[in-house]
Amino acid sequence: MTIQAQVLALLRELQRDTGMAILLITHDLGVVAETAHRVAVMYAGEIVESASRDEFFARPGHPYSRKLFASVPTRRKRGERLQVIQGTVPALTGEFSGCRFADRCDFAWERCHREVPVWSGGRAGQGVRCHLFDGPEHRGGDSRSAGSVTAGNGEPRPQSPGAGPLLEVRDLKVHFPIRKGIFKRAVGNVRAVDGVDLEIATGQTLALVGESGCGKTTAGKGILRLIEPTAGSVRFAGEDITSLSPAALRARRKEFQIVFQDPYSSLNPRMRIAEIIEEGMSALGVPRNGASQGQTVDSLLGQVGLRP
Repeated sequence: MTIQAQVLALLRELQRDTGMAILLITHDLGVVAETAHRVAVMYAGEIVESASRDEFFARPGHPYSRKLFASVPTRRKRGERLQVIQGTVPALTGEFSGCRFADRCDFAWERCHREVPVWSGGRAGQGVRCHLFDGPEHRGGDSRSAGSVTAGNGEPRPQSPGAGPLLEVRDLKVHFPIRKGIFKRAVGNVRAVDGVDLEIATGQTLALVGESGCGKTTAGKGILRLIEPTAGSVRFAGEDITSLSPAALRARRKEFQIVFQDPYSSLNPRMRIAEIIEEGMSALGVPRNGASQGQTVDSLLGQVGLRP
């Protein structure tokens, strides 16, 4: 995050000094809000909305834009389930007979599936490519806010935050010895993590931010005992996991996991996708029962927007 902020600041400085124009391609609405003067939203190969930054963030028009905002976590949404854009982006190998977003849209009606929407333009290049804003069936007045669209997936809501700390870390230290000489004696230590305290309550998220090499990943690995801590305590649901035996720790593993940032190092390229997912299920003790396991894999792929 610190490097990103420096790069964005450099771009703004270069733009101010040279007067150059910038096309910034990103999926991060926070970066858009901080950097852009104008915003164009792209979906399935075409621009579906264009507006000034202030107009876009105040009144997003296209249903896709509204869904993007509805899926962003905010303080106001604490304890609520975030919105999900069901389905996947359509394949771009064929012709479209209607709106490209129709199959995933909460506002779609029959016309959306049979007629390609035209660009409904406004001032200064602002506009939306959507039947809600054009023609005799104009429904632009149906401007339900992005946050009011029903999730409708029937899943249980997450537990409300603030119900007590789920994770408590006290004075966590991870030191690596510096060894020199023919006998590799320890002559000092690299204090990668040196006295970290933190708490995370049930249902809450804590962001650990810092420059590369500051100890973020080492702290995470120390908490999970992927690296044995040099000192300190880590309590998960009231139990000190630093004192667990290897067998007891393995039994607890499915309750706290790590998502590695480098897929090329953490996923085996010789395995098929289904095998990779099944391997994780097996490691966590999910029972193998034939066809239903394949259905579970398909369901997991669908949840992250991948076609089984």
